Amino acid sequence: NASGKVILVLASKGATGDLSALNGEWLITTVNNEAIAFDLNKQPFIAIDVAKEAVHGYLGCNSFTGGYKVDEAVNNSISFPALGATMMACMDMELEGKVSKALNAVKTYKLTVEGIAFYDANGERIMTLLKK
Repeated sequence: NASGKVILVLASKGATGDLSALNGEWLITTVNNEAIAFDLNKQPFIAIDVAKEAVHGYLGCNSFTGGYKVDEAVNNSISFPALGATMMACMDMELEGKVSKALNAVKTYKLTVEGIAFYDANGERIMTLLKK
């Protein structure tokens, strides 16, 4: 104001949150609110390397790799727009299809007591992750 006192301080909105909290390997424990039975040999997971802006993991049959994107205008934004996967055929591809479809729909994340929750464009929780 005219007397030199600070009336209002504006700060940049932290659009992406602290991505470093996502770093590491995460077991995928639910997809679309459906629990995934734990199986050490074929448990779907995602590994996030924040420093390299890269991800890799396992869908239930095939492995995948790629990167992630953040939208600076959206809080806690993350998406996986160009994941590539191996193309092995397995007896049961149902789980892999659900995990792959959910990863393609991820738009935001939230850190939870259990780990991470991923949400789609409608704000619906589509995946939960537990630190490996």
